[in-house]
Amino acid sequence: MTFRDLVFNTLLPLLQLTTIVIIAVTVLVILWNGLQMIMYTDNTQKKTDSRTMMLWSVVVLFIMVGMWGIIEIMQNTVGF
Repeated sequence: MTFRDLVFNTLLPLLQLTTIVIIAVTVLVILWNGLQMIMYTDNTQKKTDSRTMMLWSVVVLFIMVGMWGIIEIMQNTVGF
């Protein structure tokens, strides 16, 4: 097994799967925090905490989508 085979046949598919799982979990966290913001409209502390968590979840989502795009560019550049 060459280094190229290791990277493109083992590591990149594993990285893609990990990226998809993290994206799915991040979307669930965004939805959960949105629901908490609706449920706790009278509690400003919980509402602020939910808003902060939602903001960081959106940041993570953008990072992961960017990572997924970089993986696709790498695969298309090499021809896989």
